[in-house]
Amino acid sequence: MLILATLVLALAPAPAARERRTPPGPTGPGECPAVRVTSPQLQPGRGAFSASRALDLRITTAFPRTLEGKHRLHLRVLTPQGHLYQKFSVPFDATVPSEGRGPSPKRTISVRLPVAGTAITTNGLYGRWTVVPSLDDQAAPCAREHGFVLEP
Repeated sequence: MLILATLVLALAPAPAARERRTPPGPTGPGECPAVRVTSPQLQPGRGAFSASRALDLRITTAFPRTLEGKHRLHLRVLTPQGHLYQKFSVPFDATVPSEGRGPSPKRTISVRLPVAGTAITTNGLYGRWTVVPSLDDQAAPCAREHGFVLEP
């Protein structure tokens, strides 16, 4: 019995070996800067938006020049109750152009969140909303959550 236990422990991978197997690419917070939420219809303000005056909101994030290659930005938009309202998945290429020629890298990503005439206004989903960004297939956010307020 003691011999069997010794064999099982000897054949099992060490915990440190399992921890080293992480997917390539950015993995931690800070890989994408903070998220900004604005409204094309309203002046920049205190992070609160009137749902009766904003037709839609623009959710924007930008990436540092150190990020290269093809990636996918995921933005999860959570209701004031913490439920998933919408998820955006945006592919982008942060390839650095060679010698100043070639296509300009797309480093700023913006998506549109409709407000007017949606479940937000028809169901009175007012309060503090949250946007959670993540990069590629990482479960952990790549930046801090961003909160904004929708008022009637």
